Amino acid sequence: MLFIILLIILFYLLWDFGRKSSGNEIEFGSSSQYASEIGRGFEDYVRVRVFPKKDYILIHRTGDYRADDYDVSLQKPDFEFTSRNSHKNFFIEAKFRSNAFGGMVNWCNESQLKRYLHLNNPKVVFIVLGLGGLPSDPTRLFIFPVRKIPFTDAFLSKLALFEIDQKSLPISDKDLWALLKRN
Repeated sequence: MLFIILLIILFYLLWDFGRKSSGNEIEFGSSSQYASEIGRGFEDYVRVRVFPKKDYILIHRTGDYRADDYDVSLQKPDFEFTSRNSHKNFFIEAKFRSNAFGGMVNWCNESQLKRYLHLNNPKVVFIVLGLGGLPSDPTRLFIFPVRKIPFTDAFLSKLALFEIDQKSLPISDKDLWALLKRN
């Protein structure tokens, strides 16, 4: 009998431990406050290292979610930028994931994906995905137009087409827009 109880507890823990993230939580069931701190840390990395002030004008940055005081601007991606060089305007959604599962990364949930695809016209929505390491120093970095991977889960083999060498950061305006031509 004790064996069965332990087996049930183990099953429950493994099921809860490995469930997919809703996009607002860190994998493995961490607290939402911790997830928010990780998200904010990665957003800061994206702003400072990937899209710095000297190259990109910040038009909008989405604030933190508070259940007691909902702001409709939270529906927008994390950033809206204009390139100082080309004057093109675009959205950036920053996502950090600690690791991939089975060669795939769950980078968002269904409602987020629908919102990003809806916003993708006339402005382009790019996803900046940090994978592994720390939010302030991810092991791998990918930047892809949402229309190129219109699924909540992305294969690492597909993401590899959009991997960015972090030694070449910040990304140039020319290189950013060239991502639209990759398959």
